[in-house]
Amino acid sequence: MGIHVHHLRGCRTTPLAHYLKALGVLRLVAQQADPQARGAWRNGVFVLLSSLNEQELLEFFLNRYSPTPLVAPWNGGSGFYPKDNHSGFDAISESTASRFETYRQAIVESRQIVGERDVRPSGEEKENMLQKCRQQWDGPLGDWLDAVVTLSEEGSPAYPALLGTGGNDGRLDFTNNFMQQLTKLFDLTSAQGAAQPASEGFLRGALLGEIESGLDSSAVGQFFPGAAGGANGTTGFSADTNINSWDFVLTLEGAIVLVSSVTRRALANSLPQAAAPFAVRSAPAGYGSAADENSRGEQWMPLWENFASFEEIHGLIAEARCQTDRKIATRPLETARAIARLGVARGISAFQRYGYIERNGLSNLAVPLGVWHVREQPNQNLLDEIVPWYERLESKAADKNAPASISQATRRIQDAMLDCCREGDVPMRWLQLLLRLGEAEEQLVRSPQFTGSRGIQPLRGLSAEWLIAETALPMRPEFRIALAIAGQHAMSVDGKYFDRSNPIRRHWIPLQANTKGGILPAHRFHVLHERLAFGPDQVCHGRNLSDDLIQLIKRRMLESKRDGNPYLALCPAPGTGALLSDIQAWLQGDVDQRLVSKLVRPLMALDWSTAKFTADATNQREIAEQLSIYATLKLCYAPGPLQLKRESNTEISVKLDPLPLARLNAGDLAGAMRLATQRLKASGIHPYVSTAVGNSTMARRIASSLAIPIDTRSLDALVWTIGHATIEPDPLEDESDVA
Repeated sequence: MGIHVHHLRGCRTTPLAHYLKALGVLRLVAQQADPQARGAWRNGVFVLLSSLNEQELLEFFLNRYSPTPLVAPWNGGSGFYPKDNHSGFDAISESTASRFETYRQAIVESRQIVGERDVRPSGEEKENMLQKCRQQWDGPLGDWLDAVVTLSEEGSPAYPALLGTGGNDGRLDFTNNFMQQLTKLFDLTSAQGAAQPASEGFLRGALLGEIESGLDSSAVGQFFPGAAGGANGTTGFSADTNINSWDFVLTLEGAIVLVSSVTRRALANSLPQAAAPFAVRSAPAGYGSAADENSRGEQWMPLWENFASFEEIHGLIAEARCQTDRKIATRPLETARAIARLGVARGISAFQRYGYIERNGLSNLAVPLGVWHVREQPNQNLLDEIVPWYERLESKAADKNAPASISQATRRIQDAMLDCCREGDVPMRWLQLLLRLGEAEEQLVRSPQFTGSRGIQPLRGLSAEWLIAETALPMRPEFRIALAIAGQHAMSVDGKYFDRSNPIRRHWIPLQANTKGGILPAHRFHVLHERLAFGPDQVCHGRNLSDDLIQLIKRRMLESKRDGNPYLALCPAPGTGALLSDIQAWLQGDVDQRLVSKLVRPLMALDWSTAKFTADATNQREIAEQLSIYATLKLCYAPGPLQLKRESNTEISVKLDPLPLARLNAGDLAGAMRLATQRLKASGIHPYVSTAVGNSTMARRIASSLAIPIDTRSLDALVWTIGHATIEPDPLEDESDVA
């Protein structure tokens, strides 16, 4: 006896009907024909290994297959009530073929439960009927009941979305339609229940993907959206609902496999429509047509590449293990995170994501939402840092009174997080997530009443690992400039140390002050009367970065004068200063200021108390020599004393002067240069260059660049380049002093 390989091209991962067909074929063959049958998914097609050759496989379904008795006496339209369609129901009840014996017996048992009722039960009466079915049904009937309904300890029913609301989709009762399709496939009046003449052709189409003809117009339900018909369903104005009867029959035969275990059913109280295996709440994110739509949840159908028996697959599906840490995934994002961390049942190679979405009027359709491959993805610990903040934001954004901008920003964060979990080449996905986080915080600041009244807090505590999640990111000047700006904190009065209690972030968002001075370590919003309380510190609004940086310099100079600090109260975090090549690109207009502005906000949420950075030791001597005008102005706004002779620790302090900045802001580069030269000469530095010519655009670029901190080596290089004072040794040749 050989083993035959059947590539069932009619059984694919999409649509849902074709996926369920594959489960149905494996179950029926294993239980009724070949116990050693195995199945696997290869390139989107189901492959069956069996001792049956192709003709024997077809012969089994045509002549020996015994349909699973699917009945739903609790539903109107099920065939048990006078006004129902009885064509298939009566044909099976009156048949004598042995292959329908279990079906006939199931109908008899169900009629006893229905009793003298002439209309379907509802409310408590329906619950009582379901309880009776639970007590009396076992075997295939019990499996069917477990697939269509979950009952709580109190007996309250909840219906997994896969089979509608208890085996029906609106007015379409699946079980009655199942029986009607059987009458189209088999002659129920014959002693053997022989196959109808057209049945083999339909079977070849359903299993092997061969061309079908002569399909009937028949209701298909949510399993096969492409065959649902309706407007624009074909080349004309509308289309009929055409379906292969074998497709419908095998689809329901496969749906029985998706029976939840006792553990999964225990979730029914909190997640009523997601008690089925791998079923979760819906989320309009992670796929191209995502939008706010009515939905009955999602189900992530498992795919496996290694051949497995039906018992193995049945156990895998019943277990439905998909969890992050010890928490069972109940949302798409949690499922994606579990997949990215291999927190799923072993043997699953991918998931086909489906959403049960209301479209085409009130019809529910099982819409495929993409394939998720089970591959361990890097940097997943970074998501752990933002998930608590995101989940709180998401819960508040679900409020009907939430601003649309916050709801949209929340959805974009979820999309970006899903991309970070997804297998495949998603370019700069961690950068995109950072940008989405910054956008969300910006919207929170722009909605002060909502943010303050809901207790939402700014993002905080990101680790420095975010900066290396994208290997190409640190190579970009936009990133280095944004990091340099975001890492600035106050400088001590003597210019000797870095004060983390006074971050630059307070100029973008209103932060609550510590009663002992400085900002609270938690970085909470300052709220008064359930509203964000803005003050004079908030001078950066995110609309134009150059304007924000100029206002930042002005504000910090004012604070320096107020606090008696002789230096500009801005100091970069050690190792984060920008390179002179970055400044040169900024002055030439080669930096994407929009990207820098978007990056600054989330980078300010880094945990600067633990982050460690290493300065770039690139030799900037040649570039420094090209920036003499910038150097003259920059030295007037140094964050501390300038070191002239490093061996003797000779230092010069340049008194802060707001006038050069004011002239730059007004577009007067020549006037600013003249004032800056005078200030440096008064401090003991004699610049080689004392005049400058430039337009107002260059003047404002230089003004804004003064708020971009540079590292110590670059600052020394500027002093060396423009000053007459002798400096030994050359700081660019001494590798020991790297900030």
